[in-house]
Amino acid sequence: MEFPFVIQKFNLKPFSFLSIIENVILHQPDLPCVVVKHLTNIEERILDQLAWEEDSPLLLLMQDAANREHVQEHIKRQTLNPQPRQQSMFWLLPVSSTTFLSYF
Repeated sequence: MEFPFVIQKFNLKPFSFLSIIENVILHQPDLPCVVVKHLTNIEERILDQLAWEEDSPLLLLMQDAANREHVQEHIKRQTLNPQPRQQSMFWLLPVSSTTFLSYF
């Protein structure tokens, strides 16, 4: 089987296929050099071209990481420079739930 056929047949994303290749190389130390070289060439092709396709999991991972970084920066800024909170007006409302509901 050739490379593009494998990912199409099993409905895999090329970037996800990278982890399969890595596991095969890692857990099969007796692979012939020719096979390792072939798998390495496939990895390079994926990283050079196919991993950057529009629906690639790589792009989603990168976006998630960027969002997490943005949130962490926001939290860091809020921790270092806390903004004064606006005073809540709920303390003015009556304690009784029936009276409270009558306001709405």
